[in-house]
Amino acid sequence: MQVPPFYSPWRGLALRDVWHDNDACFVAKSIPPLHRLPGTGPTGRARCEYCALLTGAAVPTGFRKFWPRWARHR
Repeated sequence: MQVPPFYSPWRGLALRDVWHDNDACFVAKSIPPLHRLPGTGPTGRARCEYCALLTGAAVPTGFRKFWPRWARHR
C-alpha cells in the first residue's frame, strides 16, 4: 500500500541509499520507524526498486538480477 515517501540514514537491507513509498516493501520494513525521515531525502536518492515494482512503476533494466529467483518466472 502506498504511504508518504520516507528515507533513512540507515539502509536497512538496501544496497544503496533510496527512498521508499510502499509499506509492503521488505526493504522498507527492515528500517525501524524511529529511523524513518519524511520526504525523499537529499538530492540524488533514487526510489526503491521494490517499492516501484509493488506500485507498478517502471523499473531500471538491470534490476532483474536482484529480484528473487522464485519471482522471475511468473
